[in-house]
Amino acid sequence: MSLTTRLTTLAALGAIALIAVGCAGSPSMRSEKVTDTSGGSAATMADSGAATDAAKKAPTGPTTVTVDLAKTGPFAIEPSVTTVPAGKTTFNVMNDGMMVHELVILQTDKTIQELTKPDGSADETTNIKETGDIEAGKSKSISVDLKPGHYWLICNLPGHFAGGMYKEFTVTA
Repeated sequence: MSLTTRLTTLAALGAIALIAVGCAGSPSMRSEKVTDTSGGSAATMADSGAATDAAKKAPTGPTTVTVDLAKTGPFAIEPSVTTVPAGKTTFNVMNDGMMVHELVILQTDKTIQELTKPDGSADETTNIKETGDIEAGKSKSISVDLKPGHYWLICNLPGHFAGGMYKEFTVTA
């Protein structure tokens, strides 16, 4: 066999090997049985994919939401997530601003316009929990058992709500 033929053959084998490795690394490209190296039984990739989907839907216990107040602006309110499952939720609230703020949790289907009172503050009749005042640079945590529905996270100190310090929040079943 000539040197050129050998090099061509090696190059072709190398390309085939790279393609095989690429396909083997992609779960959607293979359905052969895979042996569990921890001593378990063999399972197909489809089975392990279903197990992963089930794990995503499994209850995860209490939820924690981090809320930054005035981090990106004097009246900014930024929760780490805006949708959580129903159940016990802890809000870890940090006042990153230069003035006192608070976090008030309202459960209501009202719009911001419907919540706004003539003085520019929010109607708090649907208040389910609040932190109270949080000094600049300080933090507080509150826990609440949230039911499915629509919520608003607000700061209702004078001028803060009118300044745009509110964020929609959803709790799913």
